[in-house]
Amino acid sequence: MSILLAGVFLLIGGGLGVYPVHIAMLLASQIMLGVGIGFGNQVILLYLSEMAPARFRGVLSMMFQLATCIGMLGGNMIKHQLTQ
Repeated sequence: MSILLAGVFLLIGGGLGVYPVHIAMLLASQIMLGVGIGFGNQVILLYLSEMAPARFRGVLSMMFQLATCIGMLGGNMIKHQLTQ
């Protein structure tokens, strides 16, 4: 249920940020996305560490963090290309 709630925050934040009409809509989008990403990172990592077999816990946790960092890198690279 918590992962679903994080997904709802991300969905609403992404929907608001697609075409912001005014600055308040852009700020609301950024806040919703920040809450969704922060909440998702906490909940998903806890879920992975609880549900994974003991011998795979460290690997899965590290792979999740690596995937998050690669996603942030990709997003920043796209943003950099679009703003030039």
